[in-house]
Amino acid sequence: MRARRGGGTARGGGRGRDGNDPDADADSDVDDVFVYREPTNQWAARLCRAAIAAGVPTSALAVAARVPRAFWAALLLWPAGAKLASTFDLGPLFIIGTVVAGVYLNLGRRREGDASAYTIFNGFRALAGQFTGDDVDHGLRRGQM
Repeated sequence: MRARRGGGTARGGGRGRDGNDPDADADSDVDDVFVYREPTNQWAARLCRAAIAAGVPTSALAVAARVPRAFWAALLLWPAGAKLASTFDLGPLFIIGTVVAGVYLNLGRRREGDASAYTIFNGFRALAGQFTGDDVDHGLRRGQM
């Protein structure tokens, strides 16, 4: 199913802006960019049909479908956790924990051979006094360790 309202095309040269199509609206070109596909699982298909029947644009459904389920679960559970924390007067601790968890979960992983931000901003040079593998090698070869 292609998300399409009115008679416009993706390039903007279709009917709808010239006044020949009374059913076309001014933003018909915007919806042609998104492609909506019917979900395969039963509950998601029912939810999407209900949202379309309620008037939610298919472009919004296409964007929402790309967001991971863990994000939607966290978005729904966070207010419940905040309410629970506030009943025990732990609201500030909950906020701090949320910030720490958000930072930790978004750190990512560095692959073997990738340069770190430290080395990139330092011009790939070691800082004065920094202990490196070359220092260990020189110390072992010269008998200083």
